[in-house]
Amino acid sequence: MITYTPEADIHTDQAQLLVNTVNTVGVMGAGVAKAVRLRYPDIMPPYKAACTHPDPRRRLEPGTLHLYTAPDGRLVVNMATKKDWRDPSEYDWVGAGLVYLNRFLCEKRTDIKSVLLPPPGCGHGGLDWGTVNRMVRTYLRPAAERGVEIRVSAEEPAPVTGPIRFAGVGARATPEPVLDLMREVSGTLAEASWRLRTGEAIGADSAFREGAEAVGRAGEIFTIKKRPDIPGSVFDLRPVHLRMLNSVHPKPDRLSETGRKLMARNGSQVFGTDFTEPSDLVICWTIGGKGGGGTGQAIRLAKSVGIPVLDLGRPDLQGVTASDVVAQAQELVSAHRATCGVPMPMPAPAPEIPGGP
Repeated sequence: MITYTPEADIHTDQAQLLVNTVNTVGVMGAGVAKAVRLRYPDIMPPYKAACTHPDPRRRLEPGTLHLYTAPDGRLVVNMATKKDWRDPSEYDWVGAGLVYLNRFLCEKRTDIKSVLLPPPGCGHGGLDWGTVNRMVRTYLRPAAERGVEIRVSAEEPAPVTGPIRFAGVGARATPEPVLDLMREVSGTLAEASWRLRTGEAIGADSAFREGAEAVGRAGEIFTIKKRPDIPGSVFDLRPVHLRMLNSVHPKPDRLSETGRKLMARNGSQVFGTDFTEPSDLVICWTIGGKGGGGTGQAIRLAKSVGIPVLDLGRPDLQGVTASDVVAQAQELVSAHRATCGVPMPMPAPAPEIPGGP
């Protein structure tokens, strides 16, 4: 459950876990960080050490977390939403931190039942609280559904909506009948103003792209290098996505440099480059619906935060029609947004008929 408690005081709150928004230069001089430093002075040496750790994978970087167990037994999670304390926060750093926090609560510390969370990246960080709140409600949804009480020390803002976005991905070796299905589904959803996110690969990616282009919609085509020849191409491999694969991919050390870029691109397809408008649904095809191959990374990322996945390779979906897939997609997205508190977008007004009344 996510509640809003603006009167919560981090100096005295008794939540099992306190989220502390910090920079990566080892300074806690204002806002929530200062309050945490005053409550737990001993946090400073390990925090500073994390900021300068020689191992890049253990160093506190923007978008990552540092854990500190306080003398009273409470856990403080330092969430890095800034580089320097003078700088503004960035949405992708907040988004990645929330994804990590959710996984921590759902996979590593299932004993934690209460969390105090400030509006991360807002205040001194300068981010819009309405936008960040949508991220909080989306990325912490699984933890909240598991029974963790997440108290946000701020007023609840008005809900923020946005266009429906779906990630269309799948294996290069997707069977031709499924590719035809993907084209039809993508075109139908694009005509309904759903925004496609996919990649530049042949196979499933190109089928989803062709379906949207056939109705005049380009979508967001995430690439691992500049592709001006592809309408709607987005080349923006951010460090947070590259770092995230180390904790989500089962064998990150076996990936080539190109493989790492492809896995990071999957993060953009699921969360968007800056995490502010995550995809509402992943539509894909994997062999037997088992989520293998490179598509498995997108599926793992989506499922980690409760984003629904519609895998057309599932045995029970053999022979499904495009209208069936579209109907299931609409049902899944509607339920997902209702759970996250994200309103569905208003339908586009009907076009005016020349000469009509």
